[in-house]
Order: sequence, then C-alpha cells, then structure tokens
Amino acid sequence: MPESSAPLRGRDIETLRLTRGEIDLINALDPENYDKLRERAPQMAIDAGVGLDSEQIWFNQVPSSAIPAYKKAWFASTRFRQAISQSINRNDLARVAFRGYARPAGGWISPANKVWFNDKLQPHRFDPGSALGLLRQDGGSGAGSIRLNIVTLDFPSLIERIARTFNYEACLLGFVNDDLDPNSQMNVWVSSAENHQWNPGEKVAATAWEAEIDRLMLAQASTFDFKKRKQAVDRVQQIVWEQEPFIYLVNKEALSAVFYERA
Repeated sequence: MPESSAPLRGRDIETLRLTRGEIDLINALDPENYDKLRERAPQMAIDAGVGLDSEQIWFNQVPSSAIPAYKKAWFASTRFRQAISQSINRNDLARVAFRGYARPAGGWISPANKVWFNDKLQPHRFDPGSALGLLRQDGGSGAGSIRLNIVTLDFPSLIERIARTFNYEACLLGFVNDDLDPNSQMNVWVSSAENHQWNPGEKVAATAWEAEIDRLMLAQASTFDFKKRKQAVDRVQQIVWEQEPFIYLVNKEALSAVFYERA
C-alpha cells in the first residue's frame, strides 16, 4: 500500500499537524516519528540527548502471590536477577528497538541528572557465559528452562496486576522522571511504600539490603547537608546496581519537536 493511502495513526496525525503549523510543540516523540520528521522538516526535530526516563523490568517477589514456590525462589535470588541482567544486550536493544535514540542504563538515576548520578557505576555488560555460570552457582535456577511469554495489557489492567492482585511474574515498564531530587522517588525505594514495585508495602524490610536502602533514603531526606545526601544516594545506587530489584535496560533520549517556519 502506498504511504499516502495508509491510515494515519495518532502519532502520525500529531506530527502532520505540527508540520502544518496547527500545533507548536510535541514534547515527546517516539524514534520512528522522530526519524520521519527529521527527513521532512529537520529544523523542527530536536534531540536533547539522554533524558531522565528509564525502561526496566522486574520480577514479582510478593510472598502472597500465586507464583509457584520454585519461581518465587528464583525471583528472590540476587544471582538469578544478575544472570537475567547479563543475558540482555542493552546496546542491541538501544540500537534496534530505539533506533539508536537510547543508551544502556546502569541504574535508577540517569546520567542526565548530573548532580545525583553515581558515575562510578556502569551498565551491566552483556555476558551470556557469566549469566549461565551465575545460574549454575545458584543451584541451576532456571538454567536452560526459562521461557518468556509476553502479554500486553492496557494501563488500568496493568496497574491492577502489579498493585492489587499481583497476578504476574515479571513486568516491563518505563518510568517517567520529571524531578531531579531523589526525594521524588521515596515512594519507590522505601520498603513500606506502595510503589516499591517488586514487593509493595512490606511491613518489615524483607532483606538486609532493603533495610539499608530504607535507612539511607530516610537519612538523606532528613538533612540539608548536600555532601551527606550525595553519599547516601550514591550508596543506594550502588546497592540497586548490585541487587537489581529493577533490571534497568535503557535511558531514552529526549526527542521532541517544535514548529519552525522557514523565512
């Protein structure tokens, strides 16, 4: 079917309206439409570099969930999570899925957040051999028998599963970050918080490392001393990098567009 007769999607219509001058701004473009716009009207396409948002996966660690016991043991294992992380080629993911408009992510704070980013931490490397070794060290958890079945859900159904019924095993979801200060994510990192996604609303921290994160996040939130806050937040980033309750995939680039009419 010729491109001119193909039905327009919502994103395509938005881009078309911008080029006609009917709207002045698109604050977030997907890579496909960014490339289309850059071909048609390069002066309107803006790539501001790596953004604050992240894409990540996590495993359900809620004790009361209906997941079989052997899978609960997998998901609660740091080695299992590290192995899954090392089996992901983040460079290929950024290049193929995001057309190069993303960078491998290493943690919960993007390098775009220059004040709080812990630059000592690098994205986990793609190493299938090491991943298999970790699974074997962990008693063979899942080695050679992991199968991924993908189910797409509308957003209300997704929230129902990850926040109420806990009827899921793993979730792939992007987080939108619009606040540079780490306090904006207290509702994620404190173990008693409802947005502590892998195991929300823990009455008592389930692990020693979660208890340490609790202490550090509460400590940094209760002082105006930037140096102390930075030290605490850097340590939290390191713990998350080591334990991988969230397996961070990429930080997307901030793609946008503004209407610009040539003189």
